[in-house]
Amino acid sequence: MSGLFALVDKYSKLKSMNIWGTRVPVDSLKNLLITSPTIQIKL
Repeated sequence: MSGLFALVDKYSKLKSMNIWGTRVPVDSLKNLLITSPTIQIKL
């Protein structure tokens, strides 16, 4: 999970992230959206 946060933190212009097929807890997804509210997370 820390890798996803590192990507979002480092690449501020990141618009979307496809995490289909991964096991990411719902709370972690919520935290990613708090960190970067404009990112689109595709499941």
